[in-house]
Amino acid sequence: MAGKTEIRERVLCSARELFFRYGFNKVTTDEIAAAAGISKRTLYQHFESKERILVEVTEETARETAERAEAVMRDENRDFLGRMMGLMELRSESLSRIGKALVVDVQRHFPGLWRMVEGMRSAFLHSYLEKIVEQGMEEGFFRPDLDPKMLALVYTAAIGDIVNPESLSALPYTAREATEAVTRLIFFGALTDGARKKLAAAGRGVGGRSRTGGKKEGGR
Repeated sequence: MAGKTEIRERVLCSARELFFRYGFNKVTTDEIAAAAGISKRTLYQHFESKERILVEVTEETARETAERAEAVMRDENRDFLGRMMGLMELRSESLSRIGKALVVDVQRHFPGLWRMVEGMRSAFLHSYLEKIVEQGMEEGFFRPDLDPKMLALVYTAAIGDIVNPESLSALPYTAREATEAVTRLIFFGALTDGARKKLAAAGRGVGGRSRTGGKKEGGR
């Protein structure tokens, strides 16, 4: 017989997949229970409402993202560029999993939760980026006259305004392509000549489009 913790984990895992794919409003507790392999009555023994499930899914997803970001920052095998691109890949990967329907539902019906998520995302991104810029200056990637805090603020604002499900739905970019484009447009001018050559060696232009083409392929 499954224990309390296992049942809760199954419910949260099933609900996350359904919410990410279909949004919050179109998913029922019957569907969540069925996907988790339990009865609706059992689901309500562990969660008071579908709204509570959404909150816990959001909190768990945020924790997982923060843990993965910490792992990127602790990886001693990554230099400045490796850490920066690792964080950007993590963000674009996270965004690509979340459907626009869920974003719209949360913004419309749970504005407090949305503000919390955006606040956490901006705070952790800015904090890590400032550290990465400082590392980049120490390693000779960035010009020594830069203000790490200001560069991190500008980049965080640009990423927040452009690389989000709502904006991406109106742009011919995937989350990864948009992230790479913003990264190169903002950081390229701040790099030293040697760092520019190293970035160019990655095989993409300043605008972030791949040399084999940059058209969006299905969804975000």
